[in-house]
Amino acid sequence: MNSFTTNGFLSGEGEQGEEGEGIKVFSLQREATKATADDVFLRFNFSRDARTIDALTLCYWVSVAEGPLPGVVVPEVWYHACHLFDAQSYTFYWQGKASPPPDTQHSHPPSILNTHGQNEAPSFASSSPVTITEEYRGKPHGRWPFLMNGTVILGQEQDDVSSNFDATQVMRGDITQVYMWDRLLEPAAVRRLASCGTPHTQDVLFSTDTSQVELFGSVESRLPPSSLCRDQPFYAILPEERSLQASLAVCQVMDGSLALPTSDIENARLTQQLAPFSDMCVPTSTWKLWLGTRLTAAGWSTIPAGAQLAYHNFRPASNINNSVLGCAELRLDGYWEPDYCKSKRCTACSFERTSFLHFRGLCFDKELEARFRVVGSPERRPVFWSHQGLLIAWRDSLGRWQMEDPNINATLLWRLGVGSNYPLGRQLWRLEREMCGQPAGHKLHASLSRCAAEEFTCSTGECIAPHLRCNFHYDCPDRSDEASCAVVEASNDALLKQVPPPPLESSEDATLQLESSITLTRVAAVDDLNMAITLEFQLTLMWSDHRVNFRHLRAIGQGVMLAEEDSGRLWRPLLRVANLDGGKLEELGRRFLAQAVAPPTHPTFNDVNIGKFFRNTEHCNPHTRHSRKARGRPAALPALLPVSPSPPDPVFEGRHVRLHLTQRFLARVACYLELYSYPFDQQRCAVEVQLAPESGGEAAVRFSPRTEVSYTGPETLAMYTVKHVDRVDATENSLRVEFELHRRQGVIMLSTFLPSGLLLLVSWATLFVQVTALNVRAIMSLTTLLVLYTLFANMSRSLPATASIKLIDVWFFFIIFLLFTNIVVHICVRPTTPPSTEVKVFASTQPQPDTRMPEAPRLLRWYRLVILPVLVVLFNLMFWLVVLTQ
Repeated sequence: MNSFTTNGFLSGEGEQGEEGEGIKVFSLQREATKATADDVFLRFNFSRDARTIDALTLCYWVSVAEGPLPGVVVPEVWYHACHLFDAQSYTFYWQGKASPPPDTQHSHPPSILNTHGQNEAPSFASSSPVTITEEYRGKPHGRWPFLMNGTVILGQEQDDVSSNFDATQVMRGDITQVYMWDRLLEPAAVRRLASCGTPHTQDVLFSTDTSQVELFGSVESRLPPSSLCRDQPFYAILPEERSLQASLAVCQVMDGSLALPTSDIENARLTQQLAPFSDMCVPTSTWKLWLGTRLTAAGWSTIPAGAQLAYHNFRPASNINNSVLGCAELRLDGYWEPDYCKSKRCTACSFERTSFLHFRGLCFDKELEARFRVVGSPERRPVFWSHQGLLIAWRDSLGRWQMEDPNINATLLWRLGVGSNYPLGRQLWRLEREMCGQPAGHKLHASLSRCAAEEFTCSTGECIAPHLRCNFHYDCPDRSDEASCAVVEASNDALLKQVPPPPLESSEDATLQLESSITLTRVAAVDDLNMAITLEFQLTLMWSDHRVNFRHLRAIGQGVMLAEEDSGRLWRPLLRVANLDGGKLEELGRRFLAQAVAPPTHPTFNDVNIGKFFRNTEHCNPHTRHSRKARGRPAALPALLPVSPSPPDPVFEGRHVRLHLTQRFLARVACYLELYSYPFDQQRCAVEVQLAPESGGEAAVRFSPRTEVSYTGPETLAMYTVKHVDRVDATENSLRVEFELHRRQGVIMLSTFLPSGLLLLVSWATLFVQVTALNVRAIMSLTTLLVLYTLFANMSRSLPATASIKLIDVWFFFIIFLLFTNIVVHICVRPTTPPSTEVKVFASTQPQPDTRMPEAPRLLRWYRLVILPVLVVLFNLMFWLVVLTQ
């Protein structure tokens, strides 16, 4: 005898018709809270009408919710599959499309058909009866023609003839329109069936619509054929009273929306689901549930989209245009009623069949295993049900939410904390039993949310973009996005902060090279008298530390400033200035940046914490799970991850992160001034930064020979011009930057050379005064000499006291010498008067004196006209020639 066995999965609620209407739907083990059994199935016996066939086509509709399915298969949505095989080939159709040519061939094609018979009929088994990503086309095993003298069983699997069923390999779901033909259907016929077309009745071997099928524990219902191709909404009642805004928020966190029926059928279904909660939702009133609509200036609109309602069921006597009553509620009789938006009512959330939540913090083999959906309301509160049969349910007797496995009747873990709020977002859980090497009572953080892997999950379940995490702005309602924002993940080893990290490149030289850049930002003061310069500079050191990891970094190339707590966990080089004058080194500011140079390690579907996350393969191997044979459901006890309270953030390995330590200093450094050419001198000064021995020693760290040097301050200062800023060779543990200070001569020329020249001209002018006016010549000459000496003394006090002679001294000495010579000339030169005869005339008039001027001595004329000008010209030629050649 041949035995046909089918495997499938659990379905959600569908839109059922009246008894006798529509197509037959068989529900097998759809109760989420019950363990699977091996005595629930459908059976049909072919032995009474046995015949031999040369080809076979098997088609069916299936709606699944549990099992190792590919991610594209959505539970509780109807899918159509067809299997066509004969002696030469096997072809699988999914949703009306045949599998393409075999890019990848499997040892077994995807099928719900397992056959065993005396004539070695085809035998097919797979890990999934509904597979989109797995494609197979090939030649089946067995002998043809095939004798149809066996039994078909829907809902259980039998690996061998006459062997027992396995309760871990069963069907949990709905199946309908199972048809078998003794021929190969044409592709057009398969596509018509997948579009909810009526199956052909010609050459039918078996059909659940017409054949007398034996039921063992299954439930038969009716469904309109069109429902197979239409997505039906799914409602979940939250029997807690809350405001409209709070109801909208909790539905959105669950990846749903406020319920809003769009037809009489949907309104009736929602009203029917509301009935069991009538004694919990506002018991004294007929108004029970909030609806997802609100009164606006344009009329009643959906929330939050704001689209106009295409359907409503307001009670005829209601005043639906009263702006005070701007929100709508559902009554027990199915009518809608306007009400105050600040009232508190129960919540009905509407979910798409494709919606699900991620449970992160446990170690599942596949992402699908970590998906949970809102599926029902045992104990009158929604239950979060995984595709693998795990439940997160509220137990009123215990007053807590807990994860259970009905198949072994065990509680795996339960949520800590006070209150009955839904276990959404990041919560603290406690293990109820030993799992994965962790003892019972171990606490861990896990999250249940709709957030994608790249999004951040707030503690209350909301999702925000990753760039909003730790951006110094509260974006989560509970402000959890700015909590646990530590960037550096390092051990508590004290040597980590004292010993410099080894270089990234593996070489014999174990010295860390610090890439550096130094910027002179300002020359604050030049003290000529004390030969010191006060300057402000900025030094940036760059290195990598592969001993630590980082989180909360931005895109590649964008740095993140490290707080004092983070920077205190890292090694930092200590600096000192070698040519510091007077020990005055002031740190004006410090900035420690971490900059990613490579993409991070992104979280997996299991991760709650990245950085301290690890997965122990010993504890997470298949041996810790129940045996699944060819295709079985996963074990009830998922492997756990040791996690910490930190949120799920990408991890940047230390070797892919560049650390930038930027420090701004104000230092007074010594600079020896060569003043011989004053005021036409050019001074060369330097600042030398060294690594302090506390940084690890010269053998452990050094400056890289590649150093960027720049000057960003004003080039022109009050008395100098800054030029030629550059690095000079120094030792490996020091960084020396030199620059030139060119003295500006404009002010000095006006304040020194021009006044001294004018005084010389005044003294020279006294040589042209009448020789007889000795008092005038003497006073003017002495005054110019005194003024010049005062000018020279003031200038000398502004310069360092040195034993060497400067050019400015030569200038003043020469002019002083000339002024002194002029005074001597004035003293030594006497006027000469020629003899005159006085003629006396005896008359009545008075005698007239002789008005002729005395002649100046010849020496005076030569001195003032020739000697002094020539000396001045010759000196200036020699003086300025020396100046220009410096």
